[in-house]
Amino acid sequence: MTHAYTRQRPGGSTGLRDALALARSGREPGADFAAGTAVASWPGDGIAVPAELDPLVRNALAGGRLRPAASAGALHPVNAHLLVGPTGTLPPGRYAYDPVAHRLHARGGAPADAPAGVVIVLTVTARRTVSHYGHRAWPLLLLDTGHVLAALALAGAGAFCEDADGELLGAAAGLTRHAGEPEHAVAAVWFSGAGAGAGDRPDGRTLPRWAACGPGTPALGRRLSPPAVLRDAWEVLAEVTSGRGEGSWRGFPGLPSLHPLPWRRSAAPGFGGVPGRTALGGVLRTAEEAGPEGVRWCVAVGGPDAAVLTGPRPRVAATGDARPTLARWAAGQTWLGEAGAVLLAHGCPDDASPLEIRHAHVRAGYAVGLAQVRAQAAGLATRPVGSWQNADLGAALGEPPGRSSVLHALALGRHPAPGRAKAPARAASGPPKGSGTPSEPARPSTFRQPPAGLSPEAGTSAGPSPEAVTPAGPRPEAATRAGLSPEAGASAGPPAVAVTPAGLSPKAATTSGADRPRGVRAGPGTPARPGPVGPAGLTLTGPAGRTPAVVDTGLTPAVGTGPAPTASARLAPTVVSAEGAPPS
Repeated sequence: MTHAYTRQRPGGSTGLRDALALARSGREPGADFAAGTAVASWPGDGIAVPAELDPLVRNALAGGRLRPAASAGALHPVNAHLLVGPTGTLPPGRYAYDPVAHRLHARGGAPADAPAGVVIVLTVTARRTVSHYGHRAWPLLLLDTGHVLAALALAGAGAFCEDADGELLGAAAGLTRHAGEPEHAVAAVWFSGAGAGAGDRPDGRTLPRWAACGPGTPALGRRLSPPAVLRDAWEVLAEVTSGRGEGSWRGFPGLPSLHPLPWRRSAAPGFGGVPGRTALGGVLRTAEEAGPEGVRWCVAVGGPDAAVLTGPRPRVAATGDARPTLARWAAGQTWLGEAGAVLLAHGCPDDASPLEIRHAHVRAGYAVGLAQVRAQAAGLATRPVGSWQNADLGAALGEPPGRSSVLHALALGRHPAPGRAKAPARAASGPPKGSGTPSEPARPSTFRQPPAGLSPEAGTSAGPSPEAVTPAGPRPEAATRAGLSPEAGASAGPPAVAVTPAGLSPKAATTSGADRPRGVRAGPGTPARPGPVGPAGLTLTGPAGRTPAVVDTGLTPAVGTGPAPTASARLAPTVVSAEGAPPS
């Protein structure tokens, strides 16, 4: 039976497949355009967040450029609409949350049969991210939503829904079409709130009840003229947010039991040092428990015994140093070539369905958010990396091309010794267009509340932060227009890693010696079978009697780790550059 909110869209699977291929390609985004306001404008001055909701929203959503959830380019496109039931001190109804002012704006009443608790509908304003990342932006919007899910889970939310139809989610939030900049609903979260009983859990009737209440108060302002790339992103988001009617609710998987929770701050590029196997195993387990079905996890480790490890207990899937190739794949972020290790989520084949694409990216963002907490609890430096081009990791490990591309990653390493310079200063020419490097997440709920009027990160680093005063404040894209990294000025110290001049070969900008040919080594227990020599002079191996794919990765897949490839996959050289960020 087709639900009333399920839509048939023009373009179909072919258009979506082309959009996914374009987002994963090496094509550079075009020029930046206006990103609009950092937050939507709502009628009235707003009301204070009640005490029973304050810890949840403050420690998961609040802030200016520094927030508890990572976001590509610190653009923070994810919005929160609260659907408050008849529990607690806040009158039942719909509310929009302003994360900068930490205020709620009433958007209408609640249905008579509104369920207990609070439903938070997460939407994205595509313009904020598309304005800088162009055609690469829409997967980043889904990853950002996953990071917000992780922040809400760590702050105490009780359940989430990731597969409800986007129009149903939007109708439940009371969103209206053609009113200001469009928002696309991606997921929902449930919080018990004060007074909700054990039986007051969300179910298949929760969202339809709110949707039947009619539209809510629209945001102020008018829709800006959309460039073609933004219109394309709207169409793709409408396609990938189509879902299974009311969707299903479930508890948050893979939550680490950490008290207190560690800082969730991304470290500046420049952290090397290979983490120990115990720490890597814990990070891998967290990601696998939190990640979606169909997405696999591995860790590319550097050092003398460079290899790709898979879980649940780390084992060698391939030998060789993959980090220089990862630096090229990750929109030319050269600093990845020196990270101690890189956690990688890979899957989502080129012909994946809309629901598979949404599920894979949202949950990959969620899992990386939790893995970052696990890694930082083990004392590691971390930094999520969101945008990947031509990153066919499956083919590099001996599988058919186009079946398992890198979706998301978390760079791992050891914190540099005090006083050690992290990296040379970067030329003031702006961050890579598609790097997808996130902002620094803010402190979690176990730390004291910041003073009124300040962002959660105000005063946590040497010197005043430009985002300390939350009302108004600069647009997210303001720093990039000035040639600064998205987090420039957030803490003391120069940005890191020089941008490679156009035309420089990838090899010249990677770690010294990283692209040299390496000897053939195989995983333990099985002898290697030499294969053809790749374009960088690398000898790849594969299962006996099968021809491995030729991929310029520097990896030697362990025998028997994957099926026989059906075609070769070669990487087009890309100019590499890197983006600086403040130290942790």
